Amino acid sequence: MKATAPDLLLTHSRLASLGSEFLARELQGLLIRTKGLRHAAKERDTKGFLGLCESARDSPLILYDEGKDAEWLVPTLSAVLHMVHLWTRDKMDLLAEIPAVDSCWDIGEAALTAMKDDPAKILRSELDDDKSACVIDLVKGYLITLDELLDLQEDAAKEPKPMVKVESSKLYAWDLLDIVTYKRKNRRQLKVSENWTLLCNKIVILVGQGMGENIRPAEGVSVCNAWSPIPPKHQYLTATVKCLQQMASRYRHNSPDPCFKLITNGFWVSSSENLFADCGNPIERPLKEGDANV
Repeated sequence: MKATAPDLLLTHSRLASLGSEFLARELQGLLIRTKGLRHAAKERDTKGFLGLCESARDSPLILYDEGKDAEWLVPTLSAVLHMVHLWTRDKMDLLAEIPAVDSCWDIGEAALTAMKDDPAKILRSELDDDKSACVIDLVKGYLITLDELLDLQEDAAKEPKPMVKVESSKLYAWDLLDIVTYKRKNRRQLKVSENWTLLCNKIVILVGQGMGENIRPAEGVSVCNAWSPIPPKHQYLTATVKCLQQMASRYRHNSPDPCFKLITNGFWVSSSENLFADCGNPIERPLKEGDANV
């Protein structure tokens, strides 16, 4: 005779003959309750994780492509998704794939949609000391690291006697691959000439190679050829209006349109009320050196 319960097999020799049926029912109920608690805990973790992702979707950072000398103000979540892909790039024993997100006008929302695709999936079995095997583990770890880097930047800015003299012509950034591979993170200095570097103390800047074009206009929108491609070696900071609004959100109640206050002493001002409308002469005006692209 065998008494069974989900995921449990007990032979007659391990159950007392008296009350064995009662014990089997109790064990079955206990397992169902335990599984229910595990499921509820997993659901809570997933909801909490997606809450973090939504926050990261609404918090921009800057990606600096060192090879192209081009910069992108993007949602943190899209940068983290890129970091997850970099982590998986040299792993030959992956158990699942991460959805890819193409460049688009709302890459933050696109990245969030990708994260919702079974965030608890196992990417890789634990090997040695590498325990970041789930999407949740990787993303949480990267988000925490980026938050710590921002704290370090803000603390350094408050130092009365900084260890390193801060120069306006220098961009202080963190190496993207150092974060991806969990190496020691050293702040790098890059020479730039644009005044958007005022944002440096209030936003994390990640530097890497071959990041490609991160932002593209929405389908069906007519734009002049000043957009595609963004000229390399010009140090343009390309951003969506949404990212600028997110940066300005803490000051928004004091800033009339079309003026965005991005930091305490930095503003972004639209040069035209129709700046974000369709271009009146698409693909006709050639890009001139020195044209602004923000």
